Amino acid sequence: MWIGNRVRLTIGRAEDNDVVLADPQVSRRHARMERVGGTWWLTDLGSRNATLVNGLPTKGRTALAVGDRLTFGGAEIRVDGDELRTSGGAGARLVADDVSYAVPGRSLLAGVSLDLGPGQMIAVIGPSGAGKSTLLKVLCGELAPTSGSVGYDGYDMHTQQSAVARRIGIVPQDDVVHTRLTARRALAYAARLRLPADTAAGERRRRVAKTLDEVGLRERAGVRIDRLSGGQRKRVSIALELLTSPSLLLLDEPTSGLDPALDRQIMSRLRSIADDGRTIVVVTHNLTNLDDCDQVLLLAPGGVPVFAGRPAELRARFGTTDWADIFDRVVAGVAPPVAAPPRPAPVQPAPPPTVHEGHRGQAFTLAARHFRLILADPGYALFLTLTPLVLAVLALAVPGHEGLRRSLPEHPTEAAQKLVLLFVGAAF
Repeated sequence: MWIGNRVRLTIGRAEDNDVVLADPQVSRRHARMERVGGTWWLTDLGSRNATLVNGLPTKGRTALAVGDRLTFGGAEIRVDGDELRTSGGAGARLVADDVSYAVPGRSLLAGVSLDLGPGQMIAVIGPSGAGKSTLLKVLCGELAPTSGSVGYDGYDMHTQQSAVARRIGIVPQDDVVHTRLTARRALAYAARLRLPADTAAGERRRRVAKTLDEVGLRERAGVRIDRLSGGQRKRVSIALELLTSPSLLLLDEPTSGLDPALDRQIMSRLRSIADDGRTIVVVTHNLTNLDDCDQVLLLAPGGVPVFAGRPAELRARFGTTDWADIFDRVVAGVAPPVAAPPRPAPVQPAPPPTVHEGHRGQAFTLAARHFRLILADPGYALFLTLTPLVLAVLALAVPGHEGLRRSLPEHPTEAAQKLVLLFVGAAF
């Protein structure tokens, strides 16, 4: 966008802004730019997900210079002279350069490198103890590498994590969803908690519907999660992360415990998500559907990389398609590396201030979700309803009217009996 003759610009998700960013984490009125004496100044307008300049949160008005990178939620703009260029994650690459990670006396990763762009998916495979989950934690910034570096879209994942944190989705191995809710309702509550407070109800519903379409759950959206198949439940977990439209998705064992047919469904769905322009890293033990991936990274025990390339090249390299045989060779042929001395953890900048919708709004959403969970279990709901009534009747059955005050001689145990009822009620 050309801004040469402009003196004031508004930036946000709403269509009437001068710069419209169609990102669900951007507020309707996110920030304002003003030209004063030839210099552009940027001001955050109280957005939920803050505004960053070159990876650091803004404080008050911030002067801008040519080449500055402005982050709004999950979107980014570059100042290029008299132009603003939106990147939208296009061209963002995940680069790990000779990454190692060690704990005292033991090396968990040893010189791992990878380079992934938008639309690419890599499978990280290897026997148990190969450091696959550790690599995932290093890639997302949870662990700082002992040596080497991890970068995403030009930002260091550990010293500038705040610049990219909202562009990353992480799907853990265990499903973290309320199984008594339907898939649609679980996503609806997540949207209320994670999207900006100024997101209209209709906009949230459209976002939920689009996400359900992305993971192929439109026809099962009204079914309780505990009645879905294992593969469908995993797709709900993936959908929770896709709500905020991340450009980088990291998954830890998404097909663990699934049969071959469900494994194929999950990997095929991840392939479709990658084809939409996202970068995907998936840790897996299941090796039957690696052809859906662009690259494969094979780790030996101790996190030693023994192969990185296309799936077909892996089979040619080892001369077999028997994965058990390949893993046996990997385990037998690589000695555990000696742990390198740990380096000091890099100093990370303070995370950007997150402006939430307010304690009242958050509490209301959580209370509404909990109430819905209670209603989803009729037996438990009936128990909660009847318990105070039963205790009230029992309290009336205790003779006397002094309550917890000093008992009268004719009813010496009144206070003790009512205390017992209070303790029983508190236990439930």
